[in-house]
Amino acid sequence: MKWLPLTGREALWLGSATAIMFWVLRSIYWRLAGFRGECAWEVVRWTAVGLAATLAMLPFYFGGSIGAGDAHWYVLMLSDFLAQLKAGVFPIWVGQSPFAFNGAVSPLRYAPGFQCLGGILDFLTAHSLQPAAVKNLCLAGSAMGGAFSAYACIRPIVGSRRWIACILSILWISGPGVLAPPMSGDQYMTFIALPFVPIVLHGCWRVLEYDDLWGRVWIPLGLAGLWLCHSPIALWLSIIAAAIYVPTALFRGSWSRELWRIAFMAAGFLALGSLPFVSVLMLDNQISVPSPGLAAAIEVHRYFPNNFKPIDPVYHGVADYQLGYALLGTLAVSLLVMGIARRRAAWAFALASIIIIPFTVPVPFLTDAIWGLLPSWFVTINNVWPMQRLFLVWSALVAFTGAIVLGSPRVSGSFWRHALVISALLCGTAWSAREAHKLAAKVRLTRSSPEQTRIMEGLNNTQLGRYAYSSFQSTPGYASHGYMDGWFENRLLDRKSLEPFLTNADAAAPGDGPDAGYSTLVSRGMMTAEDISQSMYYFLRPTLTLEPGKRYAIRIEFLDTGIAGTLQLLEDTMFREYILPDSGSGMDRRGPPKAFGSEQTSGKVLPLSILGKAPAPVKALIITQRATNENFTAARYWLYTYERENLPIRVESWMPYRVRLDSPRPAFLETPRVWLKDWRAIVNGLPVKTDRSPEDLVMVPVEVGQNTVTLQFHPPLILRISFWILFASWCGVGAAVLGWLLSVKRPQAAHV
Repeated sequence: MKWLPLTGREALWLGSATAIMFWVLRSIYWRLAGFRGECAWEVVRWTAVGLAATLAMLPFYFGGSIGAGDAHWYVLMLSDFLAQLKAGVFPIWVGQSPFAFNGAVSPLRYAPGFQCLGGILDFLTAHSLQPAAVKNLCLAGSAMGGAFSAYACIRPIVGSRRWIACILSILWISGPGVLAPPMSGDQYMTFIALPFVPIVLHGCWRVLEYDDLWGRVWIPLGLAGLWLCHSPIALWLSIIAAAIYVPTALFRGSWSRELWRIAFMAAGFLALGSLPFVSVLMLDNQISVPSPGLAAAIEVHRYFPNNFKPIDPVYHGVADYQLGYALLGTLAVSLLVMGIARRRAAWAFALASIIIIPFTVPVPFLTDAIWGLLPSWFVTINNVWPMQRLFLVWSALVAFTGAIVLGSPRVSGSFWRHALVISALLCGTAWSAREAHKLAAKVRLTRSSPEQTRIMEGLNNTQLGRYAYSSFQSTPGYASHGYMDGWFENRLLDRKSLEPFLTNADAAAPGDGPDAGYSTLVSRGMMTAEDISQSMYYFLRPTLTLEPGKRYAIRIEFLDTGIAGTLQLLEDTMFREYILPDSGSGMDRRGPPKAFGSEQTSGKVLPLSILGKAPAPVKALIITQRATNENFTAARYWLYTYERENLPIRVESWMPYRVRLDSPRPAFLETPRVWLKDWRAIVNGLPVKTDRSPEDLVMVPVEVGQNTVTLQFHPPLILRISFWILFASWCGVGAAVLGWLLSVKRPQAAHV
């Protein structure tokens, strides 16, 4: 038997974490033991709910990458967040590390829950996991939290019939409405919001049934958590909560007392969840592309009835977002016997479940009319695929409706009726498990090994792409969907024309331009494209051989201007892929293309480097459609080696951004950071005003000769105050939960 490969620090951390975990579990056990002899069965039910959440997310109990483009983007943003935390940056407002050198603000400033949870889990695991594994742990933990939250919130509704609450919680957590976002759409922010959905609905139920203070605590607490995690889900739940609460408030008690209650709820929400609103309002460079409501209606028509068919084990996409037959049957039965239940809250939850139907099902005339009347900002927040948001919310509403109706003594009060309800729900659970297995099988196909993940999502292959730029008004012309080296994205601009006259990329690979000694030429010549088996694939010759540990820059000038296709440069530890003629195509930018490509204005320089221990050949190929399949001369190339510290604009630090340069004339330093008004610059020890470059980047004036430039982000005072109020408030919530756990005394043996 081999020992675990742990350092002394990791062993100490693991021992401490294990002790704390057993301490918390003991407190939970004692808390459960107080329920009049129900301790043993209650532990079984909690275990069943946790096991269901574990099995549903089993593919994510994995140390490597899972998912496609969105998943890669989330890992990059999490990598940047963790890198800043480890560098001592806190609070974190924008991207700053090489993983997000452009100063990305999404999802950090819009929905920071995912990255904050990742930071907490990275700390609790002693920084021992790769960012992709931390991401997987976030999703697995959110599933567990969502399942436990659902059971805890549904259990009071059903009274002593707690097996109904247990099975309904399992139906919710294992249904396609919940599992499709992480497994079919890489929608991790949606999934991170999971634990807060039942809290909001539980608060609504308490207000309807008891009209007490606790209901008014849970609603703002849950909504605050949702807005921190995912604004579309939060928007829908806010509307549902308001629709349930407002009529209740109007017909109960005095209005003056209700105003005080509303003020209490508003204060709680502002303390716990106002940060995303303040943060977004403080951004002065946001994209503004409203979505028409009919676009959402078109998507609803397109995917119906596939959203109501069994999961296709081959197809992978929006049709996987479903309510599922088990919850659909639960809703149908609940509506049929609702009159028997005679529970006050049943009508409100059933009505909310029914009203969602025309938003997700193409009801003639009604669906188009509803989406056509909605304001564009609402559709923009929701996106044009409402099923990606609403099926999760709808699933929760159905589970609560089922609990209110089926858990009623009038419906399941006798032994045989209770047994019948349990049996039907168990059959639904078996069906949901089958559908969840299909989703799990599909998501497993997207997994990469931990070693592959370490290489492909490391700094040597980081691809920011359009995701890191899409939240800004416009994208810099230099931005590419492929790999970008932040060190190359530094330029000196002429003071008058604002055109670049000195760039790190051109200094690394000058081609036929003047060689200023920043780099060393390795080889040059013509690249010939050799046809591969009469296909669209052409190998580029000669083969380039790179040495590990060296940085290379290759300059490629295509002879066929505007050639379309894809360029790939591949090695076991390096992946480069660029769309031709413009690798930045599809980005919302101004002016001609400047990203790498084959256009006349396109960039020509690519950074190359490999890992490993021995020199290795790089497979270069171009994928393009031509009239004939003959070989052709594709481009001229120059291959150089260079050192980052020898580039004319030397980046000494990314956190904060600090460079040294020797400018031949007064100029602007165009940094890689996308413009925001809160960037502050210091040049040679003196503060200077930052400006917005034509490429929507932060530029700083520099003078002739040696310059040291530091760029730091200074958020407005109101944003900092909002953060620390939120931080203190959530710490207070955590302390209250911990105090609740520890306040219970050890039960007597007779109670067990």
